[in-house]
Amino acid sequence: MRMRPLFILLLLVSISVFAQEKTNNLSIYSWTVSPKLGEETRTDVDTIPLDFQHYDTGDGYRSPRGYLGNLGSPSYSKVFFEQREYSRFLFSQAFEPFFLSAEKAKFYNTTIPLMNITYLTGGGSKSSEERFKATFAANSGKKLNLGGEIENIYARGFYAAQGVNDFTYRLFGSYTSDRYVMHTFFGNSNLSNQENGGISNDLYITKPSSLSSGTQTVTSENIPVYLNETWNRVNGGVFFLTHRYNIGFTKTETKDTSEIKTFIPISSIIHTFEYNNIDRRFISKSLPTGYFAHNYISDKYTNDTTSYHSYRNTVALSLREGFNKFALFGLTAYLQNDIRSYSIMNVGGFETHTEQSTFLGGEISRRNGKLINYQAIGELGVLGKDLGQMTLIGNLETRLQIFKKEVRFKANGFIKNLNPGFYLNTYHSNHFWWDNNAFQKERRVRVEGEISIPEKHFLIKAGVENLQNYIYFNNESLPTQESGNIQILSGCLSKDFKLGKFHFDNQIYGQYSSNQDVIPLPTVSLYHNLYVLTKLANVLTFQIGADVRYHSAYYALDYQPALSQFHTQNQIKIGNYPLACAYVNMFLKRTRFYIMYYHVDKGLVEPNYFSTPHYPINPMFMKVGVSWNFNN
Repeated sequence: MRMRPLFILLLLVSISVFAQEKTNNLSIYSWTVSPKLGEETRTDVDTIPLDFQHYDTGDGYRSPRGYLGNLGSPSYSKVFFEQREYSRFLFSQAFEPFFLSAEKAKFYNTTIPLMNITYLTGGGSKSSEERFKATFAANSGKKLNLGGEIENIYARGFYAAQGVNDFTYRLFGSYTSDRYVMHTFFGNSNLSNQENGGISNDLYITKPSSLSSGTQTVTSENIPVYLNETWNRVNGGVFFLTHRYNIGFTKTETKDTSEIKTFIPISSIIHTFEYNNIDRRFISKSLPTGYFAHNYISDKYTNDTTSYHSYRNTVALSLREGFNKFALFGLTAYLQNDIRSYSIMNVGGFETHTEQSTFLGGEISRRNGKLINYQAIGELGVLGKDLGQMTLIGNLETRLQIFKKEVRFKANGFIKNLNPGFYLNTYHSNHFWWDNNAFQKERRVRVEGEISIPEKHFLIKAGVENLQNYIYFNNESLPTQESGNIQILSGCLSKDFKLGKFHFDNQIYGQYSSNQDVIPLPTVSLYHNLYVLTKLANVLTFQIGADVRYHSAYYALDYQPALSQFHTQNQIKIGNYPLACAYVNMFLKRTRFYIMYYHVDKGLVEPNYFSTPHYPINPMFMKVGVSWNFNN
């Protein structure tokens, strides 16, 4: 472990102990907005004191993720109901946790300017990983908030040729008044991942003595890999603006001889604009024999390039919920137009394809009910490329008092009839070349229900989905369509126990796929966290414990670096390996910090610690991190 990052951590913690200021006047909250209609949804401000150490791993928090072993590398959720549909720009899909998007963008309101700096580090000089994030937000009066954030992940990796250098920035602002509400941001994600194609022989992990004859110590750095001098680079810029003008009346009430005026919105005129500009390049300066099945352009090097531009405008008219006692729900109608442009390689140059789609949609919702709240959205493609595409999404929530405990019931579901995206139909590159014109609309129907008792830290949920014409990447890393029906069954039980200062958090996830060749899923996924939570000197919150993640063995998705895609395979099972981490997590007023030993059970159980075929997770090492809020 390098002394410099540890020294920085201890210095920041020491300063924070003596530099805490009174923040009784601090009030801060955050929210996201829906990309189409700009509806606000409250989110947690990143100040939660418990389990801060999970911020710095690629394995997922309670639900498992598959990734390439290094922080910031491509990944996907191993829980099917948490997986995202293929995005318009196919090649940013695997980088979604680190890619800037309108769906994840946070906005803030704070009475005191907020500055948060987070710094996480671990590993030695040749395998170091660092993650730095800074967020600033400040109000100018009660209506206007401006801010910005930057994040950089720099991870050399414990295995050869797997370095990551991801940089993202965003500038944002919001304005909220009775009549006018606006949210906007622009930013860029610049992601650079070196690709090694995985280790060349899994025995270096499972039976290292069989390859070294017991005469040489095998370390992660000297394990041979398939690719060298190979990179994936994705650069994506986005500009987002959603604003609305509220039409209504002012209601005057008298209270204690004072007149109180309240604006009551009746309807809203809404406009949302989003622009995306994304470029992707796959570079390999030397091509190993046999790794790629085809070399369509060159058998000496690869320089694949593609780009995507999109303009989306949405205009809507909304009748607001609650402007009188009969307005029990809100109604919104909208018209959306997408213009998309794709540039792909072809023999002797590039070709450009342009698509245009117009959608007509509507929403009915109740968000402020005391007993029941719900939302239903319907959308139909009426012109252009996505003519006939249809989506119906709904959710419902109610809260009841049962035996003096609040019990929450949630239900959600959807019916979707989706056209395949451009890249699933057409893509040209050095190693992959396809023109698919026979793909049919993908049909998906899902229903899911959930019961939770927050006071008892209890949650149970279950769901079922039926898929027809499902498109996936097959064993040859090519997009293909399964015409038959596939059923997915999913269930989750979460219960956290407490006995004095001792805590035991648990989650069990069960899944069933009727076609494991097309949608492979682990049957069981487990998460357990045993820790002691206490306070020292009534000031320092102290959490010390260990957690473990586990999922059953299955034919997990493999990874194809030339496409940045996870695809099916039927040769290697991944799983049946517990990943344990020990940690000390602390919280002092405005400062969070932790020390964690990652993969502490290495060497204690049979070594089969792969997250993805041929991509082992990191060996045991120490991580430290600090997150500090400056409130002025």
